Amino acid sequence: MDKESTIDEKKLAKNQAISYDSDWLNAYYDPVAGTNSHSGSIELADIQADGDNKLITANYSNVKSELKLKVFKGASLIKENNLVDVPTAIISFYMDNLNPRVPAIGVASGSCIYAYKNLKPSFQFTLPQVDVSGVEKDIWAKAKDGTVDVSTMQETLEDIRRDGQITLSNRSLLLLGLNYEEARRFIEVFKTAEPKKQVNITCMAKMNKNSSEDDAINCLIVGTELMNIYIIDTEAFTILATMECPHVPVFLNASGLFDVEYRIIAACRDGCLYTYKRGFKAPKVSIPLGSQIVGMEKSGKNVVVACMDRCVYGFTTKGKKMWKLEMPADIVTTCGFEIKSKGIQGYILSLTNNEVHIYKEKNIISKFKTQDLVVGIKFGKFGREDSNLIMTTRNGGLIIKILKRTAELSIKDSHRGPPEAQLKKLDVPKKTKLYVDQTTRERENGTFMHQTFQKDLYKFRIKTAKEFLRSLQTSSTPISTNPNEPLKINAQVQGIGPTFKLIVKVHNISANQPCLNLFLTFIYDEKLYKISKSFIELPILVPGIEYPFSTFINTVSNQLISDNIKILLCKKNTDVPIITAIISMPISEVEI
Repeated sequence: MDKESTIDEKKLAKNQAISYDSDWLNAYYDPVAGTNSHSGSIELADIQADGDNKLITANYSNVKSELKLKVFKGASLIKENNLVDVPTAIISFYMDNLNPRVPAIGVASGSCIYAYKNLKPSFQFTLPQVDVSGVEKDIWAKAKDGTVDVSTMQETLEDIRRDGQITLSNRSLLLLGLNYEEARRFIEVFKTAEPKKQVNITCMAKMNKNSSEDDAINCLIVGTELMNIYIIDTEAFTILATMECPHVPVFLNASGLFDVEYRIIAACRDGCLYTYKRGFKAPKVSIPLGSQIVGMEKSGKNVVVACMDRCVYGFTTKGKKMWKLEMPADIVTTCGFEIKSKGIQGYILSLTNNEVHIYKEKNIISKFKTQDLVVGIKFGKFGREDSNLIMTTRNGGLIIKILKRTAELSIKDSHRGPPEAQLKKLDVPKKTKLYVDQTTRERENGTFMHQTFQKDLYKFRIKTAKEFLRSLQTSSTPISTNPNEPLKINAQVQGIGPTFKLIVKVHNISANQPCLNLFLTFIYDEKLYKISKSFIELPILVPGIEYPFSTFINTVSNQLISDNIKILLCKKNTDVPIITAIISMPISEVEI
C-alpha cells in the first residue's frame, strides 16, 4: 500500500511540474511521412496563386535517391522533385511583377540556387568560383608537367592543410583521402583542368528590393563556406553586393530595403553575431557569445539567439544585451512567428526533452509536448488557416498543429525576473542648454567642487560634535547620561490659559538602583509667568515606576507672547543638573 501511494505521489508531482497548454489543435500527425528536413528546409507559400498555401520541404539524406523536394497540400503529397545535391536551405521569393503573383521556391544546394516556379524547375544560378592559392596552383601545374610524384604532392598538400592559413579546393581535399594507386589515376584525370574552389552555400535569407509590400520583388542573401555573403538580384540573377565575414555564416536575418537602407545580421560558427549595413563590406557591430549558436530569430526590435549552453539571449541590433533565459534541456532548433490578429510576435524553441516552448521576448506564453524530437519548425499560413505550426521530427515524422481562435497566449511566470514596469524606458526629457552648461562646469571644476564639499562636510561634523558635547555638559537631554542616576523625564502642558497645568513625569530606568535626594526646579521669565510651586522635592524613586508631579503656571502678562520654560532635575549638593527639559509654552488665551 505504501509503495503504491509513493508511485502515485511521484506521478502527481511530475504532472504538476509539467503544465502543458491546450491552446493548440492536433490537426495531423504522421510518424512516417518521410520529411527529413530542418527548420531552414521548410517553407509555406501560395505557389499556385489559389489562396491555398502549400507546405514545401527539402529532404536531406545520405542516399542520393532520397534527396527530394516535396510539396504538400493539406496532408497529401501532390508533387515531388529530385534534388541534385544535399539541400542546405529553401526560401520562397518573388522574381517578377507578373500577375497573378506567384512566388518561386529557391533551393540552395552545393554552390547553386535552383528556382522552382509553378511546381517545375525554372532557373539555376551558380555562384562564381574562386581561384585557388598560388601554392596549390603551382603544385597542380607541376603535376601537369610531370615534375612531381604522387607522394610528394600529397605530402605538400597535407602540410598546407595542417597549417590552416590556406583553404584547399575540393579537388585537393579529395586527393588527400585516396591511396597511392587511386591518387595516381585521379591526378591523370584532373591534372589538365585548372583547379577552382567551389563555393558551398551554408544559409539563405531574403529582403525586399525597393518596396515594402508583401509581394514585392525580393533579393536573396546567401552565406558561403568561404566566409562571404552575397546579395543576389532575383530578376536578372546577378550579384548586387558582396560582404566579407570573419567566419563562416550559418544563420542570416535581414530587414529593410536594398535600394534604401538595410541591415543584415549573420550568426557565424565562431559563436559571434555580426551586423552589416548598406555600403559597408565589413561588419559594423560584433556580438560575441559564450557558446555555439543553434538558431537566430528577430523578435520585434530585438535579436534572439539560442546557444548550445541551453541559454537564450536577447540583444538589440546595436549589440546591447537585454536579457538571458536558461532552458531545462538542450535547444535543437528555433523559429520566429507573428500572429497579426493578436498583435503577438516571438519565437519558438524545440528542446531535447520533446517539449516545444513558445516565447514573447523573455516570457513564455505556451508550451506542449510532442511524440518525437522536433528538428524542424515553421509557423505561418497553411491551407486557408493563418496560424499553423508545422513540425518535422528526427525520424521523418510530420506534425501539424493549429492555434485555437480562443487561445489567449497569456504570459506565464516560468522565468522569474524583474517586473515589467522595470523594463519600460523612462520618459527622460531632452538635455537643455542649462543642463549642458552645468555639466561642463562640473567637469571643468570637479576637483574644486569636491574639495569644497569635503570642507563643508567636516565643518558640519565638527559643529554637530560640539553641540552634542554641550548638551552632555549642560544635561539638556530628556534622558540622563550619568550611569549613577539613570533617569528619564517627560513633561506635558494642559490648558488654554491664562492658567496652565504642568505635569512632569520622572522615571527611574535602572534595573535595581533607587534614586535619592532629588528635586525639580524651574527657570522662567517672571515678567510672563508665575509658577505656584517652583521647587518640588522628590521622594525615593523606585526602579520601573513612573512618578507624576504637577504644578500650575499663571500667565501674568496681557501680551500675546510666549516663552520657553526649563525644567531642571537636580540632586542635592551638586551644581550641575542631571536632566534639563525645555518646554515651549503656548500662547495664552485672553481672560474674559
